[in-house]
Amino acid sequence: MFDWYLELSKAALDNEAAAETRQTLGVVLRDLLKAFHPAIPYLTEELWKEVVGDGLLAGSSWPEPPPVAGPASMGVFQELVSGIRRFRASHQLPGRQQIAVHVAGGEDIEDWWAPQLDSLVAATVHAGKPPSTEGFTRVVAGPVEAFIPLEGVVDLEAETTRLQRALAGAEEDFALADRKLSNPSFRDKAPADIVAGEEQKRSDAEARMEKLRAQLAELGAR
Repeated sequence: MFDWYLELSKAALDNEAAAETRQTLGVVLRDLLKAFHPAIPYLTEELWKEVVGDGLLAGSSWPEPPPVAGPASMGVFQELVSGIRRFRASHQLPGRQQIAVHVAGGEDIEDWWAPQLDSLVAATVHAGKPPSTEGFTRVVAGPVEAFIPLEGVVDLEAETTRLQRALAGAEEDFALADRKLSNPSFRDKAPADIVAGEEQKRSDAEARMEKLRAQLAELGAR
């Protein structure tokens, strides 16, 4: 969870919550130094002197776990961010290319979700489901849905061509492995690790085919 807090803190350090965010980061860093001290005492002691500058780390109390608190929807938010990142990666979008995202089903969308998604996935957030979802791809995270318009984001013709070529390659890989595995002589005579390797190739190719077909169907839903 802390790695996500670090990501979310990047945006918070530039607004009115900066002081509170720095304080939280400081508390977490101090507790991490305490936790790591038995394993790397010299390094943590030196860092403690630089960060805290008050007494020896070896003489400090062991960190106490705080009460469990935080937004119940954090897991949903993480899942949504991961889904949008997968969309960006699958379509090879540049890291800071801004995309529109319509978010439905969450609370405080404009006040909380919007600035975080802008910071983490370069998304301009619109609250609510679009009037029509034709020409949109959908990312689902629990009760929350995000709709991303493909128009203006993806070169549909070029992307379709790229995906079709990739699909043809995956189908060829699948067919080659399947022919080998369908041959009784191959299964009887080949070492077990070779047979297992071909089964893995076939399985991997099948997974690629399913993914590529889903992406092509997504592009065709206009």
